[in-house]
Amino acid sequence: GDQITARRADGKVFFNRHELVCERQQALRQQLRTNAAECIKGISGFLSAAAGGEAVWELEAKGSAKLSGLYMRAEGESYEKVRLLTYSSSGTDGVRARRCGEGWEFVETENGEVLARTAEESLASPFDSRRLRLSAEEAMDVRGSLLPPDQVSARAAVLLAQPRGPICRLCDSGREHHGGHVARESSRATNGKNTVSRAERLAQYQVRLRELQTRRAAAPRTLHGMVANMLDKLRHFQQGKLPAVFTSGKKLRIGTMCSGTDAPVLVAKALERVLGSSGFCFEHVFSAEQDAVKQEFLRGNFPDCKLLFQDVCQLGRRRAYDTISRSAQPVPGELDVLLAGFSCKDLSMMNSYRKTLAEMGTSGSTLRGVLDYVERYRPRIVLLENVWAIAKANSCGFRQVDLVMEGLKTRGYAAGYKLLNSCDYYVPQIRHRVWMWGIRLDSPPTAPGKEMEASAYGERASRMVEPRYSALLRELEEPCALHFDDYMLDDDHPDVQAHFRLMTSKNRVSVKHKRANCKRDWTQKYTTHRASNDYQYERPYTAVRDAEFLQVLNEREKELLDLKCLDVLNEQGKDPRSHPMLWELSQSVERVPGTRVRADRQNYATCILPGMLWHSSRKRWVLGIEKLALQGVFSEDLQDANFSQKLLGDLAGNAFTTTVCAVNLLAALTVADDR
Repeated sequence: GDQITARRADGKVFFNRHELVCERQQALRQQLRTNAAECIKGISGFLSAAAGGEAVWELEAKGSAKLSGLYMRAEGESYEKVRLLTYSSSGTDGVRARRCGEGWEFVETENGEVLARTAEESLASPFDSRRLRLSAEEAMDVRGSLLPPDQVSARAAVLLAQPRGPICRLCDSGREHHGGHVARESSRATNGKNTVSRAERLAQYQVRLRELQTRRAAAPRTLHGMVANMLDKLRHFQQGKLPAVFTSGKKLRIGTMCSGTDAPVLVAKALERVLGSSGFCFEHVFSAEQDAVKQEFLRGNFPDCKLLFQDVCQLGRRRAYDTISRSAQPVPGELDVLLAGFSCKDLSMMNSYRKTLAEMGTSGSTLRGVLDYVERYRPRIVLLENVWAIAKANSCGFRQVDLVMEGLKTRGYAAGYKLLNSCDYYVPQIRHRVWMWGIRLDSPPTAPGKEMEASAYGERASRMVEPRYSALLRELEEPCALHFDDYMLDDDHPDVQAHFRLMTSKNRVSVKHKRANCKRDWTQKYTTHRASNDYQYERPYTAVRDAEFLQVLNEREKELLDLKCLDVLNEQGKDPRSHPMLWELSQSVERVPGTRVRADRQNYATCILPGMLWHSSRKRWVLGIEKLALQGVFSEDLQDANFSQKLLGDLAGNAFTTTVCAVNLLAALTVADDR
């Protein structure tokens, strides 16, 4: 078993396997600290040299990580690759480019082995080459460029952020696609090799929770305060000066599609208030929303918007139906920013019947409407948002996000995407969403029949823009220090009491007959769950005589609350009756969101969905207005919040998180201003 006797060379004796493992881990950590100190010293020297005026080149060689990287001039006519910025499993990634006759060759620094030669001759530098010869029959495409001094540190940061080993499936969803078999092999390779024990992880989580608690009192709680904090970060990143787009006084024209709550307009209003003295202003040109009830919400809260189109699919035309004038109106162009969250019902991982965008469906048709508008009217910036499943590959390796990227690039845009989590940007909610961006290129769209050339041009531009955009998103990060309870209304609040009376007046009945395409109904699933966990007849949550909260629950929800209470008590050692948790009760017993949350994220709400959310310690339903607050849509920013809580909750479940929208808007405007 774990009882052993082991003697080290220096005489130290170990009697337990755990002691031996801890000793090895401590030695490994010490070695890592030593290596890290050397790396930091080397990287600091490189950045100092670059800041001092030494030129830095970047070489991108498709299929060769060894050749790709940053280079600086060495002695004579040679260039040496900057080490410490890229990962090499062998540890020997030293590469030098030197003159060879009329051309150039890349050799290993350690042994002088020739790795590649330039296919062209009479080149001033090896980075002017577009093709390298690896052998007599084999060649590869390359691209070299001289980095501007102000981009060296950002590019170095991108290279340093690359993984130093196998990539897990979640991190891989935001990177270039790796084959399924590679991910599985990486998973097998790392099994049993995690050097961090469960106790250490829990200790780290507790440290993080304490750190968040110390920041909680001073954390911004309004959209105005959050946006002001973002601008301070941006100003610091820009060396004390905001980009000209925020100070020039030029009016920013904004249009939204699949508008819902029109969160981007709330963000623009907050920017306008914070930057009032700088002359920043915007014009809400149009919105587009198909749902008639949500149209009423938009009309009540955004009266300055003169055009509210009904169908996104019509906006690629010259005229479309406007619900305000009740007639066809010209579709406006010359937008600075277009924002859209095209329908995600067919794409969400919560949906068992995921489709591809190529299939007919709301998701595909709304995206086509967005791209049709982009092709005809060419807004300067395009920002799109969708569920993280859009970046997940199917069995054939196809990712739906690649279709969106190709659609933007062929229309003359530099494009990219990033998987972002709302709790990393000021609000206490775990919400993974893919944000896609497109920056219009200066050249006009390519003529028909030249789609491949346009896509290649967009691809090259995207590779140049993406590091800058990603660096801005990282700079604007602010892990939320708030607890979701900070946005809950008091239980005696009139809105809470009114909602309780409304729910008790309804005769809410559980659906006991299963659907035609459902294998088992809820009673069968819950009975199986009880039996498999040996819960017998325990009902710790609902076995309270004459409790008022039982009046707003149907039989399925009561049983589900008892089961999840037992699950949390047994698996986490926490009592949800006193420890606040938010549970999405519209899901099945096996996957109720909010019941399994990482220890350092217990302060955050589960992903806000249109369904009903239950507060475990307050023993009541979360109101729609509270859901909106967890999305960063606060009642003080709305002109009219006098709508049903059901509608507000539905709006919240499909809304942008305002803070994540804000950082993407700031990053896109900054990058576009650079160009």
